[in-house]
Amino acid sequence: MSVQNALFMEKVRRFLFEADKIPAKQRGEFVDRLRADKVFAGGQVGQAALLAIDKSDDLGKASIHGAVFAAYVQSRIDVLDLNAQQTALGQLQVSRPCLGSFLLIRLPVPITDRPRGTP
Repeated sequence: MSVQNALFMEKVRRFLFEADKIPAKQRGEFVDRLRADKVFAGGQVGQAALLAIDKSDDLGKASIHGAVFAAYVQSRIDVLDLNAQQTALGQLQVSRPCLGSFLLIRLPVPITDRPRGTP
C-alpha cells in the first residue's frame, strides 16, 4: 500500500469516526431522505465530502470534516453551510486546536437564523 493510500484511509477512518456519533435513528432518516428524494441524492454530497477530505493537508481536518458532515446529516446545518464549511476548512492554514472555532456547527443557532452582520 502506498503512503498516499494509507493517509487517505486514515482520513476516511477519522471522518467516519465522527459520523459514527450520529444516532442510528438520524442516520436511518438521512438514508431514507436519500432514497426518497432523487434531487437530494443527486447532489452528490458524499462525493464532495470524500473529495474534501482527500484534499486535506492535515489528518485532523478529516475529523472536522466528519463533524461538519454529521451536523448536515442531523439537519443542524443546510447544504450551503456544509459546502461553505468544507471549502473554508480546506483553505485554512492554522493549527488543529484553532480549527474548530470557526465552524458554524458550534454556534448556538444556525447561521441562517442570525441577523446580517452578526458574527
